[in-house]
Amino acid sequence: MSARSAFFSLLVVLTITLAVICACEPIEGDAWGHYFAAQQSFSWDHFVAVAKGSYLHGNPRWGQLVLATMFHAPIAAAVISALIIVAVLLLSMALIRARWPRSRDPADGWLLVQVLATAILTTPQFGAIWFYRPNCTNYVYPLALQLAWLVPYRFLAARPMASPWWLAFAMVPLGLLAGAGNEHTGVGLAVAAVVLTYIAWSRDRTLPVWSITGVLALAGGYAALLLAPGQHERYGGLANQQGTFERIADRGVLGNLSIIGVLVAWLSPTLVGTLALAGRRIVRVPPRAIVGFLAIAAVMIATTLAAPKVPIRLLAAPATMVALALGVFLVELATDRVKARWLRIASLAVSSLALATTLTIFVVTGIEGRARLHTLETAPPAATVCTPPYTFAAPSPFSWGDDFRSPHLRKRIAQAYGIAQIDWTCAR
Repeated sequence: MSARSAFFSLLVVLTITLAVICACEPIEGDAWGHYFAAQQSFSWDHFVAVAKGSYLHGNPRWGQLVLATMFHAPIAAAVISALIIVAVLLLSMALIRARWPRSRDPADGWLLVQVLATAILTTPQFGAIWFYRPNCTNYVYPLALQLAWLVPYRFLAARPMASPWWLAFAMVPLGLLAGAGNEHTGVGLAVAAVVLTYIAWSRDRTLPVWSITGVLALAGGYAALLLAPGQHERYGGLANQQGTFERIADRGVLGNLSIIGVLVAWLSPTLVGTLALAGRRIVRVPPRAIVGFLAIAAVMIATTLAAPKVPIRLLAAPATMVALALGVFLVELATDRVKARWLRIASLAVSSLALATTLTIFVVTGIEGRARLHTLETAPPAATVCTPPYTFAAPSPFSWGDDFRSPHLRKRIAQAYGIAQIDWTCAR
């Protein structure tokens, strides 16, 4: 098989696997509200109402609109989510090597496997980030556009590049969506773009128009997100109770370090394994690329600390930046044939095992979740309904687990279906 055929075969198999996992995800957590709302027929007026309500009174991120619409076409949504995840991997490859992936290059096929493995290992609770719909639409979808927006700046800093006229216009919607994707990523991306543009200007003494329109569009999208009225009403108006610096100060040094420590603890096994593989070899890498990605991660983490609440999902974007820095290191390390062989074996083993485990969990949970929905939808009014725990009920790096662990959620769902209560402790 040629390198090109192998590359595209890998992409097809990966996309199908991810799509099946996404299609099997049960209705869980925050997705319940969107599931019930999707029982109404989709219309443009309804979409506009959801968009207006989210921006003014709820979650103003555009990912929330994607989440609301995907329940009207779940199969299409599963395929799109799979393609978005694959896009993140391919864009990561472009950022690591400062060029687009080449299907004819055998090394790029292995790099795809490596990037998949490092993404799995560095993304905190990757299963709940990639395949839990509320997280995927609010964090993975924006991440794909943010990486796509960053790619031209990375290319520009690496070498002089042609600047087609259309790129100046394309960077406007891309920048707006990238900036409005998440509250904790905009500052880091803007700083990165400015620095990369300055590097190119120092070399070429010229600035492409798109580099300016891209930054301005990102700033505009970010401002629209931060200034959204819904920001002041989310979490019961928690954001209004303290200022940014007050939140950081009140959390204290140990409180802030504990948040950073979660990411460090998650990354530690991968970093230790990488250092063990590197051994005493002196790796010749462009330090600017590694330092740059780590600096973006640091700025994103600092911005995250200003959030009223810091759940682990907010660490997905900075973890991706760490993965990019790691990718640059590993690409250079792979110039050693022996180390390249071990790196390929480890990457293939991690990717295969993680996806096989995730696929198994989601297929089983998907079947059980559909049975649970049928039980709830056919239950007589005011009945006590038995919904046994999922086989994989505990949360893990591979999945969200069973949301019916929460008594509050069981009570809310029972009220929605007009039944007395949900018995989650009954035997299967």
